[in-house]
Amino acid sequence: NENEIIREINHTSQRLFDNAQNILNWVRYQNNLIKVQQVNVSPFVIAEETRELLLDVAAMRKNQIENLVEMDDIVYTDKTILSIIIQNIVSNAVKYTQNNTIQIKSSWNNNRYEMIIADQGPGISANNLYRIEAIKHKMKTSNFNESADGTGLGYVIIFELADLIKAEIDIESSPEGTIVSIVI
Repeated sequence: NENEIIREINHTSQRLFDNAQNILNWVRYQNNLIKVQQVNVSPFVIAEETRELLLDVAAMRKNQIENLVEMDDIVYTDKTILSIIIQNIVSNAVKYTQNNTIQIKSSWNNNRYEMIIADQGPGISANNLYRIEAIKHKMKTSNFNESADGTGLGYVIIFELADLIKAEIDIESSPEGTIVSIVI
């Protein structure tokens, strides 16, 4: 079917683009080209830019992205780094969710700001959750390179970047979906 072929080409192109972005960001970080520049940032704007960037890809998978971040929220952080983290997480949610909604939400807890990306996809397998936790804690895993779905490089980048802005990333997943929280 011609439509399926076009969809597959588009999906493959998106994956290649995501990988290229991840590699470029990683190279920049490794070469100390990413300098942390903290300013007052609107998480709503970051969420909206991410939503608009991934709108077409989400629509192809019959997904919607909702920006439920409060418009008045302001946090003191690096806008570029936070954007890269949010885009990677929302992009993963879009890739693994079909015919559903991905929500970007926010809240304040004990003077710390939390952004939450929630999807209703199939969840992350226990093996991949273990590998992601190993990446987060910089542990070595014997099966790091065995994943066919590419879990790895994007998480290496987001955890390294989160360290730069002193953010904490937590992932909860079940067969009903995944919730990723970024606490700044």
